[in-house]
Amino acid sequence: MQLQNFLFMILTFIILPIFLLFSDHEIFFVIMAFILLIDAIHSIYISTYGYKKGVPASNEEDEEFLEDAEISYDFDFRKFDTGTRVTKYAMAILFYFYCSFFVNNIIAKILISIVILYWIYYIINTLKLNDVFRMAFSKKRYQRILSTLANSAATFVILIVAFKKLKL
Repeated sequence: MQLQNFLFMILTFIILPIFLLFSDHEIFFVIMAFILLIDAIHSIYISTYGYKKGVPASNEEDEEFLEDAEISYDFDFRKFDTGTRVTKYAMAILFYFYCSFFVNNIIAKILISIVILYWIYYIINTLKLNDVFRMAFSKKRYQRILSTLANSAATFVILIVAFKKLKL
């Protein structure tokens, strides 16, 4: 019964607002553009200055609590976390795919392709599908350069499409 309440809470606070977000494409564009623009600027800052608060290491008590909760609720929280991250990345890909319909410039379309490939890289990395692909970009230097380039391209794409779409 507690799992049903948890799923109802997810439906109410996550899924229903997402359906409302996708019901009007203007609202979808404005909200997603704002969120992704802030995220891109934040990622550029982190990549440039190298400052990122680390996730605190989980201790043994936390791991035991998580395992007990998974057993008692019969719910895999790690898979749920992976699923939410992949969904977030897929929504970003959908947004940039949506943006590709509003530009006619080949350079803007190339930038959109770079950003979409960047988000696909994160999906692959989250799912851990290809160890060779992950190992190629495992060095911090390459990740920082890749993040800076992709997030700069994302910022330009959002600004270009916002200018064209909203005719600022």
